[in-house]
Amino acid sequence: MNCCSAWIQPGWLRVSIGWVLLQMAACIGISKAVADGPTPPRSPITAMVWDDNGGRILAISDSQVLALDPETQVTRPLFTAGMEKILTLALAPNGLELLVAGGDPGQVGVMEQRAWPSGDLINSWSDREDVVTHVEYASDGKRWLEAGWDGRVNIRRRDGSVEQCFSGHSRSVLTAEFLDASQLVASAGVDPSIKIWESSSGQLVRSMDNHVDQVIAMVASEDPSDPSQPFLISASRDGTVRLWKPGIGRLIRFAKLESAPTHLCTLRSGLQVAVATAERAIVRIDMESLEMRSLLPASEARIEAMLLQPDGEGLWVWRSTGVLRIDLREP
Repeated sequence: MNCCSAWIQPGWLRVSIGWVLLQMAACIGISKAVADGPTPPRSPITAMVWDDNGGRILAISDSQVLALDPETQVTRPLFTAGMEKILTLALAPNGLELLVAGGDPGQVGVMEQRAWPSGDLINSWSDREDVVTHVEYASDGKRWLEAGWDGRVNIRRRDGSVEQCFSGHSRSVLTAEFLDASQLVASAGVDPSIKIWESSSGQLVRSMDNHVDQVIAMVASEDPSDPSQPFLISASRDGTVRLWKPGIGRLIRFAKLESAPTHLCTLRSGLQVAVATAERAIVRIDMESLEMRSLLPASEARIEAMLLQPDGEGLWVWRSTGVLRIDLREP
């Protein structure tokens, strides 16, 4: 007898208790899927992007890239990447190229460049010392920004050559942003400093050190009154979301949350963001007025990824219990 299965043996009859329990678990799983909607993959989703070519959502889980149909909420696998963990992905501005990046934790960072929507592999690189945490195309689609656990940020051309390398963080870099209007790059991560770099020379312009815990996400936003000086919004485990003018190093204002942010997503209405918190809730913050409004109350369901619908009318949220859409249209 072992801990997984016991046998009852009245003569020739053998019934595996373990087998019966598995069948019961399967039935319970089916019932739950019917009650709660489509069941997400066993491993967490780590990022999502909107695929305009197919009118679908692309998501990543472990080494798989998945497609979610927004209407039916049916998920299907597309391909498996050549790395242990995919942590991030990005579509080129023209929608004809997909980057998937991650790697083998503690060993190597890997990036794959794929034709889209075919998914055919164009090229791959494994020249980072640890996993890649963030990739983002420049607006012209000719290069991209990449950050990683090795503490470096690179600008890489489509042919794979490294145009610029920014090295100055003392620990892993989790997020980076092109600030195209000002020709600057922002980076942040486990050390709480936000660093601003000159993209052409690679020189450090300034460090913004108001956060006191790791910065988990940043988003850039244009200032209509001064396009040459974009805004930057950062979210940190210190429980704050901060609004900056990175070109001049100015902290404008900040919002204090009841629990630490876990995800950040910019919305279409001015300086508004959706922030998921450690309480597994989502709040909408107007960074001009600092007004907060609940989008999703706290629950037991873990929030894994958020994505703004292209028309700005909905926020897609992947949770441990399934996928939901939050209507952002004003009542």
